[in-house]
Amino acid sequence: MSPAAGLWVASKRGDHAGMVERIDGRYVATNGRGRKVGEFDDLAAAREAIDGVGDASTEQHVKRLTRTMLAVNAGVALALAATATTLLY
Repeated sequence: MSPAAGLWVASKRGDHAGMVERIDGRYVATNGRGRKVGEFDDLAAAREAIDGVGDASTEQHVKRLTRTMLAVNAGVALALAATATTLLY
């Protein structure tokens, strides 16, 4: 969306994903938390940078969640093995 001249606001799945603002002839992109992603010569590059930020963040979240689930599953398996060993002897 472009709510004002020189300002573009992005959303993904209803959440604020970032914005692009034209300042001194450059396009300044910020992420959904207001952190600067970069400055670009054209609007398309700035918009693409915001899109990439959202995707990378989601991908990193999925990787962390997967690692956590694997660690929990390994812990449960070890606890079950220890319990079975104790019960058998």
